[in-house]
Parts: sequence; C-alpha cells; structure tokens
Amino acid sequence: MSTRFQIRRQGLALAVAVALGLTGNAAFAQSTVGAVYGTADAGAQVDFVNLGSGQTRSVTVGNDGKFNVSSLQPGDYKVTETTKGQPISRTITVVAGQGFNLNLVSADAASTSGAENLGAVSVTANSLPPVDVSSVQVNTVMTAEQMKSLPIARNQTAVALLTPGAVRGDGAFGNLASFSGASVAENAYYVNGFNATNFFQSLKFSQVPFEAIDQQSVQEGGYGAEYGNSTGGVVSVLTKRGTNEWKGGFDYTWNPASMQASQPTIYLKNGVLSQVNSGNKNFQLANNGAAVGASAPGGATDFTDRWSAWIGGPLIKDKLFLFAIVSDTTTNDSAYGGWFNNQGDTTATAGGGYQSTNEKQPYWLVKLDWNINESNILEYTGFSDTSKITSQVYNYGFDANNDPYRSTRLGSVYNKQGGQTNILKYTSYVTDDFTVSAQYGRSINKRVNTALAANGVAETYNGDINTAADSPGCPSITDNRQAFKDGQASPIPSCAFAGSLATPDGQDTNSQARIDFEYKLGDHDLTAGWGRTRFTSITGSSLEGGAEYFYSSMPGPGDQNPVLDHAPTADPADNVVEREVFATGAKIGLTQKYYFLQDAWHITDNFLARIGIRNDGFENQNGLGQTY
Repeated sequence: MSTRFQIRRQGLALAVAVALGLTGNAAFAQSTVGAVYGTADAGAQVDFVNLGSGQTRSVTVGNDGKFNVSSLQPGDYKVTETTKGQPISRTITVVAGQGFNLNLVSADAASTSGAENLGAVSVTANSLPPVDVSSVQVNTVMTAEQMKSLPIARNQTAVALLTPGAVRGDGAFGNLASFSGASVAENAYYVNGFNATNFFQSLKFSQVPFEAIDQQSVQEGGYGAEYGNSTGGVVSVLTKRGTNEWKGGFDYTWNPASMQASQPTIYLKNGVLSQVNSGNKNFQLANNGAAVGASAPGGATDFTDRWSAWIGGPLIKDKLFLFAIVSDTTTNDSAYGGWFNNQGDTTATAGGGYQSTNEKQPYWLVKLDWNINESNILEYTGFSDTSKITSQVYNYGFDANNDPYRSTRLGSVYNKQGGQTNILKYTSYVTDDFTVSAQYGRSINKRVNTALAANGVAETYNGDINTAADSPGCPSITDNRQAFKDGQASPIPSCAFAGSLATPDGQDTNSQARIDFEYKLGDHDLTAGWGRTRFTSITGSSLEGGAEYFYSSMPGPGDQNPVLDHAPTADPADNVVEREVFATGAKIGLTQKYYFLQDAWHITDNFLARIGIRNDGFENQNGLGQTY
C-alpha cells in the first residue's frame, strides 16, 4: 500500500488583528455574504430591498447615528432611510466578502450644521468604495461583469491569477495559482460556502461552469478564525441566482489550431535539434540521450469547441427563484512523444507514442433560492464537473525525409474524472442582531481509468495489490542488452501504451456539515461556528500488464549492472531479465472537525481589534481501517 496525506493531529490557533480608522466591521461566512455599514439619523429606520429577489431587511439606527447590517446576499439593493425629514434613497451593490460604507445622514440633520436643505435625495452608486475599511483581510473580488470584459481564459484559475502577487505554478501540478509564496497545494476552494477542495492531493477542486460564476474572491492574508486548512489563498466562488426577471443567454467559443500562437524551435548548445515547434507543433524525441526531431503534422491542440446556455427567473415572484446552466467543452489534440530507437517504429511508453486525444466536459449547474419569509432563506446548489478523456495511441517512425509518421495503432486509454456536488444551506435572521446559518454538502469525484488494446484485450486493474501481477494487458519492456546497443540485434518489441492504470472504481467522497452564528452585542460583533468533514478515497494504481520488464546483458567480471537490484535469471544468450511489479490500492479516510470563536471589538470609533481562536482536529484511517 502506498498513500499519503499531509496531516496534523490537532491544532489550536489564536489570531489577533487590529486596524485603525475603521467605522464599521462585518463578519463574512466564507465570503458568501456582504455587509453595509455607515451613518444615518439617530433612531431612523433603514430599509434594504434586494432588487433581484425582493428580499427585505430593516434596521434601526443607534443613538450614536451608526448602523451595521451583515449577512446580506450579494446583489443590487435599494437603501432607504425614513425619518422626520425627507426620505433618502440610494442604490448600491453588495459584494460577497466586503462591506459597503454608506452615509445616509438626512438633509435636515445636515442643515442644523449650516448646510442648505436640499429636500429629498436619491443617489445611484453601483460601484464599491475603492477601499473596504470594514475588514483586515486581504481580499480581491472579481464580478461576472469584470470577468466578461477581460481577455482571460474561461476558468477559475485564470481569474485567481489576477490577484496581486499571484503566480502560475508548474504544469506538473495542474498550472494552479500560487499565492504569497505558498505552494499550489496549500490553497482552499469554496463554492457557495462549501469547501470544494479535493483533499486527496489538494491539486483539484470541484468547479462550476464558468458562466455560472457571479463573483469570485481570493483571500490571501489576514484570515479570520472561520478559515482553516490553508496557508496559501482561499478562492471562493459565488454562483449566479435567479431574480424576479426572466433572463437567459447562449455563448459559443471556438479556438482552432490555425489561430494559436507558435513557439520557437529549440536547439541544444551543441547545435543538435531538440524540439521543433514550427507551425504551432510540439514535437520532442530522444535517442539514447541525443536529441533528434522533425516538424510533425500534428503535435498541437487541433481545436477547442465550447458552448453554454443558461436561464434564470422567478418560479414564484419574490419567493422561489431558479438559475440553471448547461455547458460543454470539446477539445481535440494530437502529439508525438516518447523514445525513438532508430530501429523502426518507436515503442509507445507512458505519455509517449503518437496520441490523438478527445476530451469532453459536459458541465451543468442548478441553483434554487426560496425566500420562506423575510427572516428565513433556503438555498440549494447542485452542479456537475464530469470530464471524459479518450486517447488513441499509435507507434510512429520516420520516413526518408526524416519526417515522423503515425503507424500501428496500439489501443485506446479512457479516463473519467469529476462528479456531482449537492449543497443545501439555511439562513435565519432570528433578530436584527442575531443570525444563524447551517449548511450540508456532499461532493463526489470519480477517477476511472481503463484501456483497450488494439487486439481487443480490455486492460484494467482490480485494486488488489496481491493479484496486480496478473492484470491483463501488455507490459512495458526496456531493452538494455549490449547486442542491441551495438546494432547486432533487433529490439525486443513492446506493445505497452497505457503506462499504468488506476482502479476503475476510484472515487473521492467529500461530505461536510457546518453551522455558524453571528451576534452583535454593543461594541462587539461575535461570531462562532462548528464544522465536520468526512473525506474517503478509493484509490490505487498498477503497471500496465501487471509488471515491467528490463532486459540487459549478464555483467562480466568486475562489472556492475545498475538495472538489477536482486539476483537475475540468465537466459541462454547470457542475457538477464528483471520483472518489476509495483501496485498500490486502499480505501482510506479522513475526518476533520473544527470550532471557532471570534470577536470584532470596536474599542473606539477608529480602533478595531479582531480576536479569534480556532481548534482543528484530524483523524485519519489507513487501508485497514486503522486510525493513525
């Protein structure tokens, strides 16, 4: 068995943050809600009406002329102050994870200080203040309108890389974003408050269709106690939701290979051609350490075809809303690669040979919002990010002009990843000062990997490490015999093409429950929460054909053969062969629990102290069900 989790047995964290020049503070549960704070006439009533859903919140301004409304669903709001003078109305936009500083002091109040009474005032301001002084967190928010206007790739990572200081990580780890110098595996990813991070490697996360994103925020510093399990960035996605107006749309994009940028041809320092990229091709070969190459009639993404369609509106006006979207992305590409032996066709080892790949990503999302009444809201989010990848693998060789050609078909490799996520959230505004929210979600990520050889043999691995050597399929062969190196013998042929195979029933399951409380008590904004995560993974992999074979010559007196690590078996021609069997397989689990308590204390009008404590506990189970 071979598997690994980065774990802590139990952790206790204490965080203290202070800020100067603040006039308000807001608590944001995993960046799914926003807040409005500011000044108005003492004793006045301020009404907040969501222009999309009709949801209404009201608050009475304190004797100090200040108000603070938290846990507001993002969107456009009409804010109206009603007092003995003329009403004041403004239209503002509330963004998840940020606070809006709003001044609603009436003209009557202003006139008492010598200002002219202008009567009723109506102002529209759909943009956020340039600086959010209600929080000590370093938070970057991008809205759907902003993302739409920018020339970026249509995925979450491309948006996250717009964060100041963010850099793209290595391609071997998924090209994910790195924040503040942390590795790409140290981020946390949320969808509508649900932690969508895949804990198996922390290099994947459940994704919604790009056109379903309403807002995406990245927090990379100054975390509150409500956050955990991240030393990099917290990437939080808030999806679109239906409003009182039916709206829909359709989007189509096409990215042909002929319009892709090309890369320069690469030569080694000794002048030997290493890689040919002319005509946007990507071709790289090697021959016993010396590189050879030629322009190839492929080796690049042929095209990406992508479409999406969506609709949203009221099922019951002011009460029940729907937003739904379906999208599909098809990518076809082809590439040469692998080791060329100059004795005819190449052997297609893992990732080598000539591969023609088709990938389909049929994503979808459904969002339902039920305004039970002014004090209670129920939300459901369901989405799927399944991807299906099929690769046709061939041998290849060179013609008289040293151009590569595709030859014998070896087989096809099938991969299926992703799955469905369901999230249910309930929010109750018990009083103007007390809010409770509860959430449960479950996400499944499938990891299916099989192969079908050209002769019709189905190649699979059943996950049992004790019988892995008997797995059907073609094993890989490496020929290091001296006779072959000297050109006196033909290479021992290998029909392997898949490299290694994972279990066909591989799956990660992520179940989470959490409850959060928020209470305003005088100068204190108190928040507390509890959560539990249960993550299980069925995983394993084995070499194609159950083993890998290494052929070499019998070492002479005083010679050492680095290939052999145990006693060899000699064949009649004084050659030896080593069989290597490597397989992993287990069902493993992780249970994580946490609780936190945090206080945002307004010591003075211009001095805020945020003090939080958090406890994290982890329990891990190995393949035998034992806790470690």
